[in-house]
Amino acid sequence: MYDEFVNDCENTQTQTQNSQVEWSQNTIPSIIPNIWGRLYTTNIWKKNDTTKADYCDLMQSEFTLGRALSCSFIVKKDNIKDNIIKNVSKQHFVIKRDMTEPLNPAIITDLSYNGTYINGTIIGKGNSRVLDDNDEIAITHPVIKVFLFKDLKKNEQDKVPKEVSQKYYISRVLGQGACGVVKLVYDKEKCTKHAMKIIRKCRLTNGQINHLNEPVKIMNEVNILKALRHPCIIATEQVIDSKEAVYIILELMQGGELFDRITKQGQLTESLTKFFFKQIVMAVKYLHSQGITHRDLKVCIKSYLNNSESIYYCFSKVFRLNSITSIILL
Repeated sequence: MYDEFVNDCENTQTQTQNSQVEWSQNTIPSIIPNIWGRLYTTNIWKKNDTTKADYCDLMQSEFTLGRALSCSFIVKKDNIKDNIIKNVSKQHFVIKRDMTEPLNPAIITDLSYNGTYINGTIIGKGNSRVLDDNDEIAITHPVIKVFLFKDLKKNEQDKVPKEVSQKYYISRVLGQGACGVVKLVYDKEKCTKHAMKIIRKCRLTNGQINHLNEPVKIMNEVNILKALRHPCIIATEQVIDSKEAVYIILELMQGGELFDRITKQGQLTESLTKFFFKQIVMAVKYLHSQGITHRDLKVCIKSYLNNSESIYYCFSKVFRLNSITSIILL
Protein backbone atom coordinates (compact mmCIF):
# COMPACT_ATOMS: atom_id res chain seq x y z
CA MET A 1 0.00 0.00 0.00
CA TYR A 2 2.79 2.37 0.90
CA ASP A 3 4.66 1.51 -2.31
CA GLU A 4 1.55 2.31 -4.37
CA PHE A 5 1.14 5.67 -2.62
CA VAL A 6 4.81 6.56 -3.29
CA ASN A 7 4.45 5.60 -6.95
CA ASP A 8 1.31 7.73 -7.29
CA CYS A 9 3.10 10.71 -5.73
CA GLU A 10 6.09 10.27 -8.04
CA ASN A 11 3.83 10.01 -11.09
CA THR A 12 1.90 13.12 -10.05
CA GLN A 13 5.14 15.07 -9.49
CA THR A 14 6.49 13.96 -12.88
CA GLN A 15 3.28 15.02 -14.63
CA THR A 16 3.36 18.40 -12.87
CA GLN A 17 6.99 18.98 -13.89
CA ASN A 18 6.24 17.97 -17.48
CA SER A 19 3.25 20.31 -17.62
CA GLN A 20 5.38 23.14 -16.25
CA VAL A 21 8.00 22.49 -18.94
CA GLU A 22 5.33 22.38 -21.66
CA TRP A 23 3.68 25.56 -20.35
CA SER A 24 6.98 27.45 -20.25
CA GLN A 25 7.95 26.26 -23.73
CA ASN A 26 4.59 27.24 -25.19
CA THR A 27 4.29 30.64 -23.55
CA ILE A 28 7.84 31.99 -23.61
CA PRO A 29 9.08 32.41 -27.20
CA SER A 30 12.74 31.69 -27.92
CA ILE A 31 12.89 34.81 -30.12
CA ILE A 32 10.96 37.95 -29.18
CA PRO A 33 9.21 39.16 -32.37
CA ASN A 34 10.01 42.58 -33.78
CA ILE A 35 6.60 44.19 -34.18
CA TRP A 36 6.97 47.25 -36.40
CA GLY A 37 3.32 48.07 -36.99
CA ARG A 38 -0.24 47.20 -36.10
CA LEU A 39 -3.46 47.06 -38.14
CA TYR A 40 -6.57 47.66 -36.03
CA THR A 41 -9.66 46.02 -37.51
CA THR A 42 -12.88 48.00 -37.99
CA ASN A 43 -16.52 47.00 -37.49
CA ILE A 44 -16.77 46.12 -41.19
CA TRP A 45 -15.51 42.63 -40.34
CA LYS A 46 -17.68 39.80 -39.04
CA LYS A 47 -16.36 38.30 -35.82
CA ASN A 48 -14.86 34.81 -36.33
CA ASP A 49 -11.58 32.97 -35.77
CA THR A 50 -9.62 35.22 -38.14
CA THR A 51 -11.11 38.55 -37.06
CA LYS A 52 -11.89 37.96 -33.37
CA ALA A 53 -8.76 39.92 -32.41
CA ASP A 54 -8.98 43.70 -32.50
CA TYR A 55 -5.70 44.05 -34.38
CA CYS A 56 -3.05 42.30 -36.48
CA ASP A 57 0.60 42.69 -35.51
CA LEU A 58 3.00 43.32 -38.41
CA MET A 59 6.26 41.44 -37.92
CA GLN A 60 7.23 40.25 -41.39
CA SER A 61 8.57 42.58 -44.07
CA GLU A 62 5.46 41.95 -46.20
CA PHE A 63 1.71 41.82 -45.50
CA THR A 64 -0.93 41.07 -48.13
CA LEU A 65 -4.74 41.20 -48.14
CA GLY A 66 -7.03 39.53 -50.66
CA ARG A 67 -9.11 36.47 -51.53
CA ALA A 68 -6.12 34.25 -52.37
CA LEU A 69 -5.16 31.61 -49.82
CA SER A 70 -1.56 32.82 -50.03
CA CYS A 71 -2.45 36.22 -48.54
CA SER A 72 -1.49 37.15 -44.99
CA PHE A 73 -5.10 38.20 -44.34
CA ILE A 74 -7.65 36.24 -46.35
CA VAL A 75 -10.94 37.93 -47.21
CA LYS A 76 -13.75 35.35 -47.35
CA LYS A 77 -17.50 35.02 -46.93
CA ASP A 78 -17.42 34.22 -43.23
CA ASN A 79 -15.58 37.42 -42.29
CA ILE A 80 -17.08 40.08 -44.59
CA LYS A 81 -20.35 40.79 -46.41
CA ASP A 82 -21.00 39.14 -49.79
CA ASN A 83 -21.54 42.45 -51.59
CA ILE A 84 -18.01 43.53 -50.56
CA ILE A 85 -16.08 40.33 -51.21
CA LYS A 86 -17.18 40.15 -54.86
CA ASN A 87 -15.20 43.34 -55.52
CA VAL A 88 -12.06 42.24 -53.64
CA SER A 89 -9.11 41.09 -55.77
CA LYS A 90 -7.13 37.90 -55.17
CA GLN A 91 -4.34 40.15 -53.98
CA HIS A 92 -5.87 43.52 -53.20
CA PHE A 93 -2.92 45.34 -51.63
CA VAL A 94 0.50 44.66 -50.16
CA ILE A 95 2.31 46.50 -47.37
CA LYS A 96 6.11 46.26 -47.37
CA ARG A 97 8.76 47.59 -45.03
CA ASP A 98 12.51 47.37 -45.59
CA MET A 99 13.86 46.22 -42.23
CA THR A 100 17.54 46.76 -43.07
CA GLU A 101 17.29 50.26 -41.55
CA PRO A 102 15.23 51.15 -38.47
CA LEU A 103 13.43 54.20 -39.84
CA ASN A 104 12.43 53.08 -43.32
CA PRO A 105 8.71 53.72 -43.87
CA ALA A 106 5.97 51.19 -44.53
CA ILE A 107 4.84 51.40 -48.16
CA ILE A 108 1.45 50.20 -49.40
CA THR A 109 0.94 49.23 -53.04
CA ASP A 110 -2.50 48.92 -54.67
CA LEU A 111 -2.77 45.64 -56.62
CA SER A 112 -6.52 45.80 -57.24
CA TYR A 113 -8.84 46.84 -60.04
CA ASN A 114 -11.51 48.23 -57.69
CA GLY A 115 -9.27 50.42 -55.58
CA THR A 116 -7.36 50.71 -52.33
CA TYR A 117 -7.86 53.98 -50.44
CA ILE A 118 -5.80 55.82 -47.84
CA ASN A 119 -7.76 58.38 -45.83
CA GLY A 120 -10.41 58.45 -48.56
CA THR A 121 -7.99 58.95 -51.49
CA ILE A 122 -7.49 56.18 -54.03
CA ILE A 123 -3.93 54.94 -54.60
CA GLY A 124 -4.53 53.40 -58.04
CA LYS A 125 -3.52 50.02 -59.43
CA GLY A 126 0.26 49.61 -59.48
CA ASN A 127 0.83 52.81 -57.52
CA SER A 128 2.30 53.10 -54.02
CA ARG A 129 2.34 55.54 -51.15
CA VAL A 130 3.92 55.80 -47.72
CA LEU A 131 1.79 54.65 -44.78
CA ASP A 132 1.85 56.94 -41.79
CA ASP A 133 0.61 56.60 -38.24
CA ASN A 134 -3.22 56.64 -37.96
CA ASP A 135 -3.80 56.22 -41.71
CA GLU A 136 -7.13 54.59 -42.57
CA ILE A 137 -7.10 51.83 -45.20
CA ALA A 138 -10.24 51.17 -47.25
CA ILE A 139 -10.91 48.68 -50.08
CA THR A 140 -13.27 48.83 -53.11
CA HIS A 141 -14.81 52.11 -51.86
CA PRO A 142 -13.69 54.94 -49.54
CA VAL A 143 -16.35 54.01 -46.97
CA ILE A 144 -15.28 50.34 -46.74
CA LYS A 145 -12.62 51.01 -44.11
CA VAL A 146 -10.89 47.78 -43.10
CA PHE A 147 -7.87 48.84 -41.03
CA LEU A 148 -6.38 51.67 -39.01
CA PHE A 149 -2.57 51.58 -39.29
CA LYS A 150 -0.37 52.29 -36.27
CA ASP A 151 3.35 52.84 -36.88
CA LEU A 152 5.28 51.44 -33.91
CA LYS A 153 8.68 52.58 -35.18
CA LYS A 154 9.87 55.84 -33.69
CA ASN A 155 10.12 58.80 -36.01
CA GLU A 156 9.78 62.56 -35.63
CA GLN A 157 6.54 63.30 -37.47
CA ASP A 158 5.17 65.11 -34.42
CA LYS A 159 8.26 67.32 -34.07
CA VAL A 160 7.91 69.16 -37.38
CA PRO A 161 5.23 71.55 -38.67
CA LYS A 162 2.11 70.05 -40.25
CA GLU A 163 3.18 71.45 -43.64
CA VAL A 164 6.16 69.09 -43.45
CA SER A 165 4.59 66.02 -41.78
CA GLN A 166 1.55 65.99 -44.08
CA LYS A 167 3.72 65.64 -47.18
CA TYR A 168 6.93 63.97 -45.99
CA TYR A 169 7.81 60.96 -43.84
CA ILE A 170 10.82 61.78 -41.62
CA SER A 171 13.51 59.08 -41.60
CA ARG A 172 17.12 58.89 -40.39
CA VAL A 173 19.79 61.58 -40.01
CA LEU A 174 22.12 61.92 -43.01
CA GLY A 175 24.47 64.52 -41.57
CA GLN A 176 24.86 67.40 -39.16
CA GLY A 177 26.75 70.68 -39.21
CA ALA A 178 27.12 74.00 -37.42
CA CYS A 179 23.96 75.44 -38.92
CA GLY A 180 21.59 72.49 -38.91
CA VAL A 181 20.87 68.83 -39.53
CA VAL A 182 20.09 66.94 -42.75
CA LYS A 183 17.56 64.09 -42.68
CA LEU A 184 16.32 61.56 -45.16
CA VAL A 185 12.64 62.08 -45.99
CA TYR A 186 10.10 60.32 -48.25
CA ASP A 187 7.40 62.03 -50.27
CA LYS A 188 4.29 60.24 -49.01
CA GLU A 189 2.40 60.26 -52.31
CA LYS A 190 5.29 59.64 -54.73
CA CYS A 191 7.46 57.46 -52.40
CA THR A 192 10.52 59.38 -53.62
CA LYS A 193 13.52 60.05 -51.38
CA HIS A 194 14.80 63.55 -50.59
CA ALA A 195 17.22 65.25 -48.23
CA MET A 196 15.71 67.75 -45.78
CA LYS A 197 17.95 70.45 -44.35
CA ILE A 198 16.65 71.88 -41.05
CA ILE A 199 18.06 75.27 -40.06
CA ARG A 200 16.98 76.41 -36.62
CA LYS A 201 16.33 80.10 -36.03
CA CYS A 202 17.97 79.88 -32.65
CA ARG A 203 19.86 82.25 -30.38
CA LEU A 204 23.08 81.57 -28.56
CA THR A 205 23.12 80.77 -24.83
CA ASN A 206 23.91 84.42 -24.01
CA GLY A 207 20.75 85.56 -25.76
CA GLN A 208 22.53 87.04 -28.77
CA ILE A 209 21.43 86.16 -32.29
CA ASN A 210 23.42 83.46 -34.05
CA HIS A 211 24.34 85.35 -37.23
CA LEU A 212 24.87 82.11 -39.16
CA ASN A 213 21.18 81.34 -38.60
CA GLU A 214 19.78 84.85 -38.82
CA PRO A 215 16.31 84.47 -40.42
CA VAL A 216 16.65 87.30 -42.94
CA LYS A 217 19.97 86.00 -44.24
CA ILE A 218 18.66 82.44 -44.39
CA MET A 219 15.68 83.39 -46.54
CA ASN A 220 17.74 85.65 -48.81
CA GLU A 221 20.10 82.82 -49.63
CA VAL A 222 17.28 80.26 -49.86
CA ASN A 223 15.58 82.43 -52.48
CA ILE A 224 18.81 82.47 -54.48
CA LEU A 225 19.15 78.68 -54.30
CA LYS A 226 15.49 78.15 -55.29
CA ALA A 227 16.11 80.08 -58.51
CA LEU A 228 19.06 77.86 -59.55
CA ARG A 229 18.31 75.18 -62.13
CA HIS A 230 21.32 73.31 -63.48
CA PRO A 231 22.12 69.59 -63.98
CA CYS A 232 25.26 69.88 -61.82
CA ILE A 233 23.72 71.75 -58.89
CA ILE A 234 21.60 70.02 -56.27
CA ALA A 235 18.02 71.15 -56.83
CA THR A 236 16.01 72.84 -54.09
CA GLU A 237 12.61 71.15 -54.31
CA GLN A 238 10.67 73.05 -51.65
CA VAL A 239 11.18 75.47 -48.77
CA ILE A 240 8.91 75.53 -45.71
CA ASP A 241 9.40 78.46 -43.37
CA SER A 242 8.15 78.17 -39.79
CA LYS A 243 8.55 80.23 -36.65
CA GLU A 244 11.30 78.01 -35.23
CA ALA A 245 13.12 76.75 -38.32
CA VAL A 246 13.45 76.66 -42.09
CA TYR A 247 12.96 73.27 -43.77
CA ILE A 248 14.68 72.93 -47.15
CA ILE A 249 13.76 69.90 -49.26
CA LEU A 250 16.70 69.01 -51.52
CA GLU A 251 17.42 66.53 -54.27
CA LEU A 252 19.01 63.44 -52.68
CA MET A 253 22.45 62.33 -53.80
CA GLN A 254 23.25 58.73 -52.85
CA GLY A 255 26.70 58.29 -54.37
CA GLY A 256 28.64 59.81 -51.47
CA GLU A 257 31.00 62.80 -51.35
CA LEU A 258 33.64 63.35 -54.00
CA PHE A 259 36.26 64.11 -51.34
CA ASP A 260 35.60 60.74 -49.66
CA ARG A 261 35.97 58.99 -53.02
CA ILE A 262 39.36 60.61 -53.62
CA THR A 263 40.53 59.83 -50.08
CA LYS A 264 39.48 56.19 -50.39
CA GLN A 265 41.03 55.57 -53.82
CA GLY A 266 44.14 57.65 -53.30
CA GLN A 267 43.90 59.09 -56.79
CA LEU A 268 41.46 59.18 -59.69
CA THR A 269 42.18 58.37 -63.30
CA GLU A 270 42.89 61.28 -65.61
CA SER A 271 39.72 60.69 -67.65
CA LEU A 272 37.51 60.57 -64.51
CA THR A 273 39.19 63.69 -63.12
CA LYS A 274 38.48 65.55 -66.38
CA PHE A 275 34.88 64.34 -66.23
CA PHE A 276 34.40 65.68 -62.69
CA PHE A 277 36.27 68.93 -63.28
CA LYS A 278 34.26 69.72 -66.41
CA GLN A 279 31.03 69.45 -64.43
CA ILE A 280 32.35 71.75 -61.69
CA VAL A 281 33.39 74.34 -64.29
CA MET A 282 29.98 74.10 -65.98
CA ALA A 283 28.23 74.71 -62.65
CA VAL A 284 30.46 77.71 -61.84
CA LYS A 285 29.92 79.17 -65.32
CA TYR A 286 26.16 78.89 -64.80
CA LEU A 287 26.42 80.63 -61.42
CA HIS A 288 28.39 83.49 -62.94
CA SER A 289 25.76 83.86 -65.66
CA GLN A 290 23.21 84.35 -62.86
CA GLY A 291 25.33 86.99 -61.13
CA ILE A 292 26.41 84.63 -58.34
CA THR A 293 29.89 83.64 -57.18
CA HIS A 294 30.86 80.88 -54.76
CA ARG A 295 33.89 82.33 -52.88
CA ASP A 296 35.00 79.00 -51.38
CA LEU A 297 35.41 76.53 -54.23
CA LYS A 298 37.34 73.38 -53.27
CA VAL A 299 36.88 69.62 -53.34
CA CYS A 300 36.19 69.26 -49.61
CA ILE A 301 33.20 71.62 -49.85
CA LYS A 302 30.13 69.39 -50.21
CA SER A 303 30.34 68.00 -53.73
CA TYR A 304 28.24 64.85 -54.15
CA LEU A 305 27.94 62.04 -56.65
CA ASN A 306 24.85 60.27 -57.85
CA ASN A 307 24.81 56.60 -58.76
CA SER A 308 25.79 57.34 -62.37
CA GLU A 309 29.01 59.12 -61.33
CA SER A 310 27.66 62.56 -62.22
CA ILE A 311 28.74 65.28 -59.83
CA TYR A 312 26.23 67.54 -58.11
CA TYR A 313 27.65 70.55 -56.36
CA CYS A 314 25.88 71.91 -53.32
CA PHE A 315 27.27 75.37 -52.76
CA SER A 316 27.93 76.14 -49.13
CA LYS A 317 28.53 79.83 -49.72
CA VAL A 318 26.66 81.74 -52.36
CA PHE A 319 27.25 85.41 -52.99
CA ARG A 320 25.15 87.76 -55.08
CA LEU A 321 27.56 90.03 -56.92
CA ASN A 322 25.54 93.14 -56.11
CA SER A 323 25.14 92.19 -52.41
CA ILE A 324 27.40 91.86 -49.37
CA THR A 325 25.45 89.05 -47.67
CA SER A 326 26.67 85.46 -47.48
CA ILE A 327 25.63 82.46 -45.42
CA ILE A 328 26.75 78.89 -44.89
CA LEU A 329 23.84 76.62 -45.78
CA LEU A 330 25.50 73.21 -45.56
